[in-house]
Amino acid sequence: DDPDMDVDDINSFKTREFEVEGRFLAVSSATLSCSCPHAVPGLSPAAHTGDGTTDLIIVHNTSHLNYLRYLFRTAFHQSHPFNLPFVQAVRVTSWSFTPQEERKHSTWNCDGEILDNPQIFVNPHRQLVPVFARGVYNKRYE
Repeated sequence: DDPDMDVDDINSFKTREFEVEGRFLAVSSATLSCSCPHAVPGLSPAAHTGDGTTDLIIVHNTSHLNYLRYLFRTAFHQSHPFNLPFVQAVRVTSWSFTPQEERKHSTWNCDGEILDNPQIFVNPHRQLVPVFARGVYNKRYE
């Protein structure tokens, strides 16, 4: 566990293994910034499609008001959402999620497709697919 990770950790990728246990309100994986006209910086502003990594963003169990603070910061970028004490963000080459209990408390949404299996393994590949993009891009958020 490394609860002290913040925005600086996401921008300085180092190879290491770690395990996080606990209850989570949200777990996100961003292989690209996920920028859109309503949230120009995106979910993870420094994420890049072709580098073979994904930004793992964990929102630890917190109040609904704190979760709304996280969502507000993500959408409007008044201050960085990764600096909230209940948000952990790290750049990884792969990650997996295994529920501690057999009960189904997890549902994953992968680009709009619902995955019912509560156990998941994510392994991004470096420059596997050529991507051509058009639209919102702001170099300021790199």
